[in-house]
Amino acid sequence: MSPEEIQTRLRDCEHLYAECLAENMSGATLRYLWEEIRKLREQLQALEHGLRQPPPR
Repeated sequence: MSPEEIQTRLRDCEHLYAECLAENMSGATLRYLWEEIRKLREQLQALEHGLRQPPPR
């Protein structure tokens, strides 16, 4: 996924998470969304870190 796709998916998951909290959804749904948010944040951070690194020689 491109950084833009990850950011879009991350925003979508964060929005769903907030909605689920507001609706008192089940713990399993919240755990799934939280785990997805965590993974997406890690992917985005790794991509951004890689973009800042100079290319290997």
